[in-house]
Amino acid sequence: MRGEVIFYLNGERKQVSGAFVFEPLSSYLRYEAGLTGTKLVCEEGDCGACTILIGRPGNGRLKYRAINSCIFTLYQADATHVVTVEGLAAGGLHPVQEAMVRCHGAQCGFCTPGFVMAMAGLCEQKKDAMAAERLSSAELRRGLTGNLCRCTGYAPIIEAGQSIDPGQVPALCQLFPEEEMAPALELLSRDALSITHQEKRLDRPADLETAMNCLVQGAVIVNGATDLGVQQNKGRREINWHLSLGCLSELQGVSVQDGVIDAGGLSTWTDMEEVLGGRGEFAGILSVFASPQIKNAGGMAGNIINGSPIADSLPYLMVSDAVLLLASPQGRRELPIRELYRGYKDLDLKKGEILLRIRIPLLADGLLGLYKVSRRRDLDISSFTAAIYVRLDGQTITEARVSLGGVAPVVARQENVERFLAGKPFQRETFLLAGDLAARSIQPLSDVRGSREYRLMLARNTFLRFYLEKSSNASVLQSVR
Repeated sequence: MRGEVIFYLNGERKQVSGAFVFEPLSSYLRYEAGLTGTKLVCEEGDCGACTILIGRPGNGRLKYRAINSCIFTLYQADATHVVTVEGLAAGGLHPVQEAMVRCHGAQCGFCTPGFVMAMAGLCEQKKDAMAAERLSSAELRRGLTGNLCRCTGYAPIIEAGQSIDPGQVPALCQLFPEEEMAPALELLSRDALSITHQEKRLDRPADLETAMNCLVQGAVIVNGATDLGVQQNKGRREINWHLSLGCLSELQGVSVQDGVIDAGGLSTWTDMEEVLGGRGEFAGILSVFASPQIKNAGGMAGNIINGSPIADSLPYLMVSDAVLLLASPQGRRELPIRELYRGYKDLDLKKGEILLRIRIPLLADGLLGLYKVSRRRDLDISSFTAAIYVRLDGQTITEARVSLGGVAPVVARQENVERFLAGKPFQRETFLLAGDLAARSIQPLSDVRGSREYRLMLARNTFLRFYLEKSSNASVLQSVR
């Protein structure tokens, strides 16, 4: 049992105990390590000024991803290699930094380190994929959705990114002693942790039974902390007993077999995107789910257990009939996700119960539409979400599944609409009537993201949109038969 956090920072081994263990990583970097290139602005994971790279061990190597250090608690960096903007420039300006200077990609400079780190992460991913082509405008725009600039705008920053020759960018394994760090971090990642400082406590158990017992006694599970980190920074929640599940193999790994995704509770949304490979409607909705920094840290289980009525993933999980594998001191059970939510933040979970895995069928046949409406396209909270799935026999709907978000205290299946659609012809009038029925069945609230009337209109119009988008697909399906 280890009583301190151990990680590497810009290639140097660090051991931390005491108050900083429970502080944001950004605080340690700035106020203890003196690495003030990592900036603090929003402390919500929205602006990207605090972006750093985290290298995690696996197969004798370190795999780096960009994360927001302001909502990433220091103990989450245990058994990783943390790289800051100062680390990139240790031997002279990094090619990304040179490109930003050459293309005038900075004015006040406050956001610049975050952009540099995000672009360095994109270059590292190119290296991992053994790709020689330059970063495209589309790749840069996707990769920088989590970074905000209010001075230069984005044109010179995109120009800087496109000017970089990946062949001239040194891989991070060339800048830092990976052969020394990777095996050491691999061993550290298996250690159980127990750290106490004043009223704060952290446990990272080595086995599931201990983790469940901690949960029964009042510990709070912290995984990606992309929501809890914000709550703590803004003083909305204080966690005294932190429970990390990072040592538990039962919660790790993502795979696809026989048309079903099997995702461990520790899986991140980036893990899910990599498995989907950009294919299908679910991959499409994940592309506007959050910034790369959030998806690199945020976990699937946390998104499900948080139970937000506007969670982007839940409508698809509902219509796909995803199943949760849960474990508590009373034993293990499987629970369809549609039975999890009993009311707002009221879940059908037993005391000490942990979400181990999520099994998500890929809806390969039939027609599927996933929709998110928000005030801006990227990195925004939804005003309204929807999933509509139908199967056809000829031009007759044989099965329908519908789930709406942002219109009730929980995301749920609209069973009355599903019953209405079953057996109806696949035509415009059917979906106009279905939209009217859905609007009569929901009671959305007005808030800063949209009025009640706006959400009722969206509910109606989404059914028509689905028909107009999928009618050509339905013709294709019919011709194949």
